[in-house]
Amino acid sequence: MSAREDDIRELLNVKDDEPLKLESFGLPRTRYGGGRAGCLLEFTQGVVVYKSRNVEGEWVFWKIVQDLAAQGGAFDACSPRDSG
Repeated sequence: MSAREDDIRELLNVKDDEPLKLESFGLPRTRYGGGRAGCLLEFTQGVVVYKSRNVEGEWVFWKIVQDLAAQGGAFDACSPRDSG
């Protein structure tokens, strides 16, 4: 969870440096997206609902970038294409 603590703090609008304290963790009975389940994280600072998602597309993109880099490909993935 520490990898996402900054994101959770932003969602909860937490500005202080007090540690997040998880008070409860719950799995809703309802499912979505072909049977995936989310979870409810209740902190002393507020509640966050997490919904899992398929990250296959991001993994494929990462794999393509890694393959191009391994082949010495030069590209600028940060610059948007000029649409004009």
